[in-house]
Amino acid sequence: MKVYGFSPREMLKLAYLRLRYSHKPPAIYYDVKCRCHVYPKCPEEYGGLLWVCSEVAQFSLYYPYEIEGSHDHSHDFRQVLLNAYNYADTFHIPETDRRSFYSEQELEWIDNVKEQGLTDRDTIPGPIKIPKPIGNRRHIAKMERTLSYYNENYGYLPLRIYYDQKTKHYVHMGLAFIGDNMVELFEYLGRKGYCLPYQIDGDDRKTSDFDYVLLNAYDFAGRFTIPEAERHYYSQQQLEWINNMIDKGLKDARSRK
Repeated sequence: MKVYGFSPREMLKLAYLRLRYSHKPPAIYYDVKCRCHVYPKCPEEYGGLLWVCSEVAQFSLYYPYEIEGSHDHSHDFRQVLLNAYNYADTFHIPETDRRSFYSEQELEWIDNVKEQGLTDRDTIPGPIKIPKPIGNRRHIAKMERTLSYYNENYGYLPLRIYYDQKTKHYVHMGLAFIGDNMVELFEYLGRKGYCLPYQIDGDDRKTSDFDYVLLNAYDFAGRFTIPEAERHYYSQQQLEWINNMIDKGLKDARSRK
C-alpha cells in the first residue's frame, strides 16, 4: 500500500514522535534523535522551530511585494530578500504594504539588498579560483570536482543567487558562496541583520533569530515583555504572533499544573 505525503522513513519518525511525546504535558520539545522540534498536541507537524511555533499559535507571517508589476508574496523573509536581490530592477513594495507588513529594520535590510542587486546586475563573476590543494588526495579530488561543477554551471552566468537542484545548495559565485546559510549571505549583501530585543523578568535580552523570540515568549509567557521603546524593531504581524505565543504559553502552563 502506498502512503501519500509520507515516505516510510517519515512514517517511522512520526510513529516514534507520537510514542515519545503524545502523553507529555504541552510544551515545545526538541528531540535530539530526530533533530526536530515537536509539540505533543500535533506531533505530525514536527520540524523546524518556526514551523512548530506556527502550528502552536496558528499563525504565520505574510510578506507582500511586486515583481514586474505583478503581485506576489512570501511567508519566509529570506525569500523576500532573495527576490529583492535577484529581481532588484523590478522588485517593489507598495507604500501601504511597507507600513502594514514590515518592520523598520526589515525595510532597511530589503533596500540594502536591492541596492546591491542593482550594483551586481550586469556582472559576470567568472569561475571561482581553485585554491592550493590541502588534505589527502581523495579530499583534494572531491574539492576540485565540486568547484569545477559550479564553475562550469554558474561561473559565466549573470551574478544572481541560484539554487542548484542537484546539490540542494544556493550559489553566489561573486562571493564564492555555496551552501544553505542564507541569513549569513544576506547579512553580508545587505550590511544588515535582525536585532530583536526583549526582556525576561526585566532583564534585557537580544537575538537575531525570530523563532527564538517566539520560543521565549512561549516558555516565559508570564515574564516575557518587549519594552514600548523597542517595539519598532518588530513588524505588527510579528508582535501579533508573539502575543499569540504568550497567550498559548499561559494556557499550556495552567494545564501542566
